[in-house]
Amino acid sequence: MQQDHLPDLLSSPEQAIILADNEMFIRALSELGLDAAAVDSTEPLPAQSLVFSFTSQGARQFYERAARTRDKQSILCPLHAFDPSLENALYSLMLLLRSDFAGCLRRQRDHLRLLSRHQRLHLAGEGARADVWLKSRSAPYVTTRDEISEHFVLSVSELFEVHYAHMRPDSPDLFQFNGILRISGLLTSLGRGRMPLASGVDRQLLELAQSVVRHHAWLHIEHNQVRSLKVAGQEYVGLLARAAGDRGLYLSEFAIGVNDSIGPNIDYSHNSPMNEGVDGVHVGLGDGASGYHIDFLSPGVEVRAG
Repeated sequence: MQQDHLPDLLSSPEQAIILADNEMFIRALSELGLDAAAVDSTEPLPAQSLVFSFTSQGARQFYERAARTRDKQSILCPLHAFDPSLENALYSLMLLLRSDFAGCLRRQRDHLRLLSRHQRLHLAGEGARADVWLKSRSAPYVTTRDEISEHFVLSVSELFEVHYAHMRPDSPDLFQFNGILRISGLLTSLGRGRMPLASGVDRQLLELAQSVVRHHAWLHIEHNQVRSLKVAGQEYVGLLARAAGDRGLYLSEFAIGVNDSIGPNIDYSHNSPMNEGVDGVHVGLGDGASGYHIDFLSPGVEVRAG
């Protein structure tokens, strides 16, 4: 793709048709004067679409429809893995429409250049005191501008972050994290068919996320293992161990967010995948299958050569 040109969906997302598998959401958008339709149509996808899946079935219907459509530009917001409420959908749409896609792709490129040149990173600002060592030959997951053609299907996470992930307990670590982060928000997500957890974990994790919003939190990590999560002086590492599944308290993700345009409008009380992209860093526990995937958001942290 030419560097001075963005596909229509990324340059003018407000002109896209919004697809969803929730009638209340479609009706609410129509009342606001937005063009919205059901995702389960047998027709080809619109030329440009923003897609919100409230259920795993809705996500599957979208991908099946995308496979039948040759010319499409689509971005999926997978609410079904986070919080499929109407309020969260409207919030996520607002952040998506306020995103600066060109700026995100530029910042992805800049971070990719930094990561390719340095194995040691230092995190500073907003209370962070941490270092990250990148294993040799480990490559971050990122969708660069050159990789986006005129026809594409992307998830929001592919556009708004640069990340390293190792979800399986027996997979080698791609990075080593040591230090302390101040946490402004938690995100929790679950894949389809996840293993059952101990009674009460779902509720306790929701209460923890809301407590972090009110008080902030301090996360202490040694050699990729979470040693402490304190909120208002109370320790929650035991809850994390019960919620995170097979990898336990060992990190499964280190990511750099690049969507700085959403900062003024972000609300950490929402469990939205859009929050992952906030400018700063986040680390994650769990794989979303044997337990939760839990993201700890630390906005405003700068990533520097170590």
